[in-house]
Amino acid sequence: MAKKNVIRFDIQDELSFSLMAVSSGNKDYRLCFDLNKALGLHLVRDEDVTVPLTRPGSATVHSCYSCSGTDGEQYYLVSNKDRNSTGYFVPEMTNINYFFVVSCEIGKREETALLNKLRQIEIIQAAYPIVPASLKSAEAFLYLLEF
Repeated sequence: MAKKNVIRFDIQDELSFSLMAVSSGNKDYRLCFDLNKALGLHLVRDEDVTVPLTRPGSATVHSCYSCSGTDGEQYYLVSNKDRNSTGYFVPEMTNINYFFVVSCEIGKREETALLNKLRQIEIIQAAYPIVPASLKSAEAFLYLLEF
């Protein structure tokens, strides 16, 4: 039998952003309102992010909010659950409602300060950092950052 060539892609270099998981039972627009108020941001609704699935012709669609920061960084809030409740942005984290993404890597001190502000928002039950490279479906965030 002939040996097959396998091409593997290394996306580690592309995963240079800060990622936080946010649990909140509230609607995305309500969460954005509180995030804008607490963090001094101006998150606005963007086009939905579509992530293709392994089956041809199938995809999940997720709400997305974004804004630019003062230093040129981008902030994103993306829902984990599909708009039609048919799938997840990150399938291995079904207990998470939203992901808060900063387009550049921030330092440990800034990340801790940001997490503390997120945790002080009344409608957020939990917020914690995630290492993007540790996720099986981390490439979904590349669809978001290409936006």
